[in-house]
Parts: sequence; structure tokens; C-alpha cells
Amino acid sequence: MDITALNYEHPTDLLEQASGSRGPVPRDIYLVIDWVNEEIHAETKDPGDSAITEARWNGLEDAYTLPQGVDASKLREWVKQEVIPRIQPLADVFEIRYNDRPVGAFPGHEDEKGDFDMWMMTRADPPTHNGGLWSVED
Repeated sequence: MDITALNYEHPTDLLEQASGSRGPVPRDIYLVIDWVNEEIHAETKDPGDSAITEARWNGLEDAYTLPQGVDASKLREWVKQEVIPRIQPLADVFEIRYNDRPVGAFPGHEDEKGDFDMWMMTRADPPTHNGGLWSVED
């Protein structure tokens, strides 16, 4: 898995203000696994933006919510140490199946994929920082 896109210099590099917000409202932060291209990157979205890309809808990539205080400067190493060992067996068996459209599949490893999804949603512990967004008045 290529994680070069996770090269951040500062802990708060992923902390961004939501579009149109009046005050310090941060954007949501996601860790994205692109199964097709074998890449992992981070992205931010405005809170409440429920749009799902076609690739995610069809299981060609997954996006997992990260804490607002995720330390971007340590994220790459955490992914290398904690995430890649868990997903490499899944990446090795990932395939695209066609049923009117391309759909991602993990044949014979559906339970392991479910376990990984559950780990990311409930037990994953990415590094965090104490920074935040403040208004000009603060």
C-alpha cells in the first residue's frame, strides 16, 4: 500500500475550518483506503456532507472517520504500524467483480474485512494532538 500521500509536517495539517461556518467548526477527517490503486490518503469534508463517491458505494475504496485531533505528522507512521498489517491480507485478495458495474470484493475474507471495519470504527487509536480551531476573537 502506498502511503506517500500521508506525509504531513505539522500535527494540525489536517485541521481545516468547515466551509461557510461562522466560528471554529472543523471539517471531518477521513482515512481513505483505495483498494483498486492500493493507496491510502486522508481527506476532509464539511460536517453534514453525506455524499458518497461511486467508488465508496461500490466497495472500491473505504473511508474511516478519524478524530478531529488526529496528529497528521504521526499519521503515516501509525498507518504503517497499525493499519497496513491488518489490511495487507485483504489487499492481497481484493478483486473487482462485475455485476452491471464494478464492485469490490474480498472473496473468502468477508469476515476479516468486517473485523477490520469494526476495529477502525471502535478500537483504532490514531495519534492525536491538543490543537484546535479558534475564532479570531479567541
